[in-house]
Amino acid sequence: MRRLPATLAVGCAIALVLALATPASAAFGTLTLTLLSGQEAELENPARGCHSIDSSVKAVNNTTAPVSLYWDRDCNGPPQLANVGQTTIAQGTPWVSVYVNR
Repeated sequence: MRRLPATLAVGCAIALVLALATPASAAFGTLTLTLLSGQEAELENPARGCHSIDSSVKAVNNTTAPVSLYWDRDCNGPPQLANVGQTTIAQGTPWVSVYVNR
């Protein structure tokens, strides 16, 4: 009987650590952008919301959330969607902002 409270305490402690270690407002993984210059830039575990980026022509979305790519700053205008696991090529003009949907 003495083991039950100790086991419950350890189980609760582990659950609390796991809950605090994973932010609910981030996509996990890497969004790799190919810049207009040809260099690559990576966003690791990007937070939800709008991010300004250097002019980019290709996106490889290896995160857990879809992202929307924009030709206008501040995620304005019509987006081009990059679903999870998808490689997307800019249609004409390079993107300058990205919105992480989760």
